[in-house]
Amino acid sequence: MEKFGKYNELLNTLFDLWEKSYDENDREKFCRDGLMLKFNDSINVDELWEKSPRRILFLLKDNPDGKHDTRLWLIDNNNGNKNRNLKTQFIKKIAQAFFGLIYCKYDNTGRINNNVVNSHDMIDVVKKTWNELPFAFVEAKKVAGGKTVSESQLKKALQRDAEFINEEFGILRPNVIVCCDSTGDALFDFVTTEFLNSKEKPQEYGGNYILENGYVVPNLKTHLRYYTSNKTVVIKSYHPSARVGWKFLEKIFSPYRAFIRDHPDF
Repeated sequence: MEKFGKYNELLNTLFDLWEKSYDENDREKFCRDGLMLKFNDSINVDELWEKSPRRILFLLKDNPDGKHDTRLWLIDNNNGNKNRNLKTQFIKKIAQAFFGLIYCKYDNTGRINNNVVNSHDMIDVVKKTWNELPFAFVEAKKVAGGKTVSESQLKKALQRDAEFINEEFGILRPNVIVCCDSTGDALFDFVTTEFLNSKEKPQEYGGNYILENGYVVPNLKTHLRYYTSNKTVVIKSYHPSARVGWKFLEKIFSPYRAFIRDHPDF
C-alpha cells in the first residue's frame, strides 16, 4: 500500500476551486504549478518528496504565459530537452541553487558556493540532481501577466489569494522556501508573516559572500529565517532573471552555509 501523498492530485483539486474564484477572462490565464514532473516516468516525485529530508520550494512572482503548468517544464515537447539540459540562464540558476541547497553539509560548507556550482566538472552532477530529485516550483500570482509585474500588483494578488496560497503550501509542506523577489520583498514578507504566522522569534542569518576570486565579504543583512517550531527555512533571493552575476547564488548560499553550521542535522 502506498504511504505517500499524491501531492499534485491534491493540488489539482485546489486549483480547480482557485481557478473558479476568478472571472471567465482571468480563468483563461490561470496557471498551475507544484512538484516538477521528471522526464524519466519511473521517477515518482510524490514518493521522493514525501521521503526527502529537504523539501525545497522555489516561490516566484507570475508566469508571462496564460494557461501554463510549470510542472511540465522538463517533459513538454517544445522546451523539455532544453530545460533538462539547463540551456537557459533562468533554469540553470534555479538548478544550481537547488543543487547547493540539497547537498550543503556541515563538513563542506566552504565548498558550496558560486564557484563550485559553476565549475565545468559539476555541470553533469547539477543536471542529474535537477532531473532526478524532487522540488516544487510555485508562482505566487496564478493569473499570468506580462514580462514584468509591479510590486503593488504582486501584493494585491497575494492579499486576494492568501488562503489559497497558504493551502497550497500546506499541501506541499516545504521546509526550505526560496523567495525569488525582485524590486521588493513581497514574497519573503508574505511567507514569513502570513504562511509562517508565528509568535516565535525566528533565528536570522546573513553569512558571508564568497566572491568568484575567493575573497570573503561579510553579509550582515538578514537573508534567511529559521522557524524552529516547524523546522522551516525561508530564504530571501534575487529573481532568476536578475542580472546580478555571482550574487544570485551567493545571496542564497551565504546565509544557508551559516545556518547549516548551526544545524548540521537539518
